[in-house]
Amino acid sequence: MKRWTPIAPAVVTAAALAVAIVGCATPPPPGGVALDVEIPDSWSVDFATPRAESAPWWSDLGVGPVDTLIREALETNRNLDAATANVEAARAAATIAGADRFPQLNGSFQGSRAKQIFVGLPIPGGGVLSSQTNNFGLSAQASWEIDLWNRLGLRERAAVADLQAAEADLAAARLSISGLVARTFIALTELERQRALAERTVDAFRETLAIAEDRYDRGLISSVDVHLTRTQTENTAALLALRQNQLQTTARQLEVLLGRYPSGTLRVAAEFPRSVGEIPAGLPADLVLRRPDLLAAERRLVAAQARSGEARRNLLPRLTLTGSTGTTSNQLGDLLDGDFGVWSIAGSLLQPIFQGGRLRAQVRANVAAEDATMAQWAQSVLDAFADVETALAADTLLAARESHLANALDASTRAWRLAEDRYRQGIGNLLSVLEAQRGALNAESELIAVRSTRLQTRVDLHLALGGGFDATTGPTSDFLDPTNERPTDSPASE
Repeated sequence: MKRWTPIAPAVVTAAALAVAIVGCATPPPPGGVALDVEIPDSWSVDFATPRAESAPWWSDLGVGPVDTLIREALETNRNLDAATANVEAARAAATIAGADRFPQLNGSFQGSRAKQIFVGLPIPGGGVLSSQTNNFGLSAQASWEIDLWNRLGLRERAAVADLQAAEADLAAARLSISGLVARTFIALTELERQRALAERTVDAFRETLAIAEDRYDRGLISSVDVHLTRTQTENTAALLALRQNQLQTTARQLEVLLGRYPSGTLRVAAEFPRSVGEIPAGLPADLVLRRPDLLAAERRLVAAQARSGEARRNLLPRLTLTGSTGTTSNQLGDLLDGDFGVWSIAGSLLQPIFQGGRLRAQVRANVAAEDATMAQWAQSVLDAFADVETALAADTLLAARESHLANALDASTRAWRLAEDRYRQGIGNLLSVLEAQRGALNAESELIAVRSTRLQTRVDLHLALGGGFDATTGPTSDFLDPTNERPTDSPASE
């Protein structure tokens, strides 16, 4: 039976996407529509940095502990275990679907003993006439549906595509888990820095409160200044408690991702890297097409097309051959004697005539499912390109925002120190000190947040590209099993 060896997955996916998106001369699959979406040669935002050597995408973050945590999560995360089990289930389903294309052979052994009574036949001396018989049989039965229209082949093709989609889902889950670990690690680092900032600010406000109380005791200021300072101190202490709670919650989220008990005790380095890796120049726009979620969507489209073809072929005749051979005798010892052999062979041609519209309704249902899958795939492609464009643009804008906030922090810190010195000398007022302290707190808090956002946006960019800037990495090289064979469409294919 004709079978063909699958070509490289990257070629399959790129070719399929090119046909559907760019709109080549090849007609769209039956029931489907070509996607009128033009893929640009490059992104709307480009960078001048040369492309780097291949490395795990998270190395671009410049954070050492991330590597250890991601590798741990990829080994211990429970969701990945479930995705792996789904792949094994899909592999078994593909084997089941492919088995229908081969002859089915069964062996059997039969043995029976029967007693018969002949009522009404007298025998000398009285009693009832009876007899006992034995019957033994050893046989093998075979059946084979000749796949005239490639109906069974399309069923197998759909099952194999489902398997490949499950493998792509596993790759997508691994990419998603690595991204979640990186993002949660960055969030935990941010919260640790926010907690430390709140702690320092509480200490600073307590010092200011001590100064205000001393000046009040000496009759230099009114009690209003003391109450204002105490209010600011308590508000900042409440913020510190909030940061501590957020820190524990995020630590538990990271522990769960790592497959650990969520004790909330996990701690990370409280410093961000001084800089992240530069985005290489000349990133091809079609780099996004290696994303495992897009590969899974493309494989599901292939499965939907195959099921549509199978539904159409259910309207055609089916040719089945059956045969059996074996021995039968009333003596068990004769079963291996060829003189007692029996055999039979038969063929049947089944043509559906009337089933209440069930078969044609199934065709319409499968075609509609194919159209829905095509539309979902098209939307996934557009969403993927939007993810990359958004992350690229945000990288530049967030860098500018970080620079401005760093300048604001420097200015607000200088204002705070100056206002505090003037207040200590008795030539300034408390409101200026409190306002400067709040300004410095807000500026540093926003600077910490924007640095965290920059790192998380870089993670989003890597995920949007399917894992890093190197086109040679990603799931396309190994998410498909090269031993999986797919049936060839017959000339009768639509």
